[in-house]
Amino acid sequence: AGTTGGIEMEGNLSGSDCTFNTVVDLTVMNSSAAINLNSWATQNVFDRIQSINNTYGIRQQATTVLQNTFAHMSLINSGTAGINHTTTSDKATYVNAMIVNSGTNGINVSSGPTATKFYNFAITNTGSNAINNNSGAMSILGFLVTGTNGAADCSQGGTGFVNNTCSTAGTNGSAINQAPSNATLWTGRTAGASFNQGGGSPKVSTADATNTSDTLGMIPAYATTLDWFGFDNVFRTIGADPLGSAWPNANQRGQVSSGVMRIYDWTLLNTDTVFNNRSTNGNTANTAWANTNCIADLAAGTAIVDQVQAPATATFIPGAYEIIGDGIGNDNGLCEAGENCIYAPNIGYYQNGSGSGYTAKSCNVGTLTGTTIYSY
Repeated sequence: AGTTGGIEMEGNLSGSDCTFNTVVDLTVMNSSAAINLNSWATQNVFDRIQSINNTYGIRQQATTVLQNTFAHMSLINSGTAGINHTTTSDKATYVNAMIVNSGTNGINVSSGPTATKFYNFAITNTGSNAINNNSGAMSILGFLVTGTNGAADCSQGGTGFVNNTCSTAGTNGSAINQAPSNATLWTGRTAGASFNQGGGSPKVSTADATNTSDTLGMIPAYATTLDWFGFDNVFRTIGADPLGSAWPNANQRGQVSSGVMRIYDWTLLNTDTVFNNRSTNGNTANTAWANTNCIADLAAGTAIVDQVQAPATATFIPGAYEIIGDGIGNDNGLCEAGENCIYAPNIGYYQNGSGSGYTAKSCNVGTLTGTTIYSY
């Protein structure tokens, strides 16, 4: 928590100090941006990112910002855009993201980034468009879940989708066959009842036993000295709660510097049908897990190119993430061949657990030889 930013990278001409970094399991709240990449930030991996009540979720803003990968993200209550990709910033890869209640666009793209790819996104309840593409070809792949956005699901000034409706038909299950995009569209969704507090809201109304600032989840006034880090679980943050507004609301967005605050819990309801257990196709529940064999959903999801390694390429599984620090693999957070990984059944950051509490439901995945998947 802070007032300036979470992770900020700005290198020198060689970029050596901002290259091949790995950031995993990051939560940033009440700052200018969770991740802000300036000049010469290249070939970095950011995996499992929770950005809550920041002005931007992720911001890439220089032509020398290249080949960065972002995976398993929840970008919620941003004051402006969830992702602001405002320069050419070529060959970025974004995978498995929930963007909810952004002040402007869920994704804002300008200046025509080359070969930047967006896989498996759910964008709802924004103040403007789910996606705004001002120029150039935008690549939306896998699935795109949208709904309850203030303007349009898709606003097009370049190519990659149909203006307003995303696909030609604009209906559930229709294909966005506008090169270079080929995602399947699912519309009419909302995050209004997806979380595990009362009525599907994320607003906590009982005491957080760990936090020292709340009373039944409510914090009467903003202060820099609040307990920003002590929570009963890692999926909780502090955000604005003016007038006790119902979730989601425009007055819950962005950085906060005054007023009533509240603890929010971004754990998904088990019964949620928008984000929970929908990481394969964005619409129907994933196939049930088998103890000895990987579900077909995982075996089919091995074709995403890891552009961090360009011009050499590798593939990783969008529905899983690497176990860090186990002495196996390259510890870049992405689930690649020969690594131990954890199944990611949900869209976004929350994956049913945290830490080392995963079970030994292991299996091998399709064409990624030697990859073993566990689950919470």
